[in-house]
Amino acid sequence: LPVRKENGELDYFVALIHDISPLMQAKEELEASNNQMAATLEELRATQDSMNDYCRRLEQEEAALRRSEEKFRTMVETAPSMLIITDLSGRITYASPNVRDFTGYLPEEFEGQALSLVHTEDRERVKDDISAAFRELRGVRNLEFRSQKKGGEVWYASSSLEPLRDPQGAIQGFLIQT
Repeated sequence: LPVRKENGELDYFVALIHDISPLMQAKEELEASNNQMAATLEELRATQDSMNDYCRRLEQEEAALRRSEEKFRTMVETAPSMLIITDLSGRITYASPNVRDFTGYLPEEFEGQALSLVHTEDRERVKDDISAAFRELRGVRNLEFRSQKKGGEVWYASSSLEPLRDPQGAIQGFLIQT
């Protein structure tokens, strides 16, 4: 500020000096923090975009899986042959709906063992063949035997037995197609 003499001439200046270093430091810290938050926000946006893409792909894969399951279900339920799935002990865990056409039994009426479908006179031979397949962890093709329907009628069957494996290759059961 200028200080003047009585006659109006400039006498001297008065200057006020204030240390604003803490203010400047705070400003720099705020700018750095703001830049860091902006970078974090960009990362979050990129992550959100990535997650949105992942969710879209997942939805597409789920829709494809549903279509595939429906196609598989239709194939199994309308196949001209009888399809049975057993666990490793031979207990029936699934029988296709058309099992009634072949045997006269509803799927839930089976005794729980696949061998119960084999005629008693052929059962020991079939059991030996299937036991060997179970032991050797292999399939069997064209296994011929007699079967007896619920009403007593004898019919001749030709079956194939294939191991069902989990993703690691361990056998979980068998698929029997007759």
